[in-house]
Amino acid sequence: MKTTTKIRSVFHKEYQPDFTRGFEAKRVEIEEMGFFTARDKFNRENPVGESYGSLGAFYYASGEVEALHNKGF
Repeated sequence: MKTTTKIRSVFHKEYQPDFTRGFEAKRVEIEEMGFFTARDKFNRENPVGESYGSLGAFYYASGEVEALHNKGF
């Protein structure tokens, strides 16, 4: 049974599409490769202490984190 998760809204509304794209991309990765592999991939791609370079990239990564917290569902 598939459940629906409410995707939270972001502080800067113009970046909501970036957040949603990140969420959906990570949700698909979780389905395809499993939670732990998707989590490890995120950690490799987003090392602690590194800058995101733009607010769009920050919100994309935030969407990915939201999917990981929800385990993609």
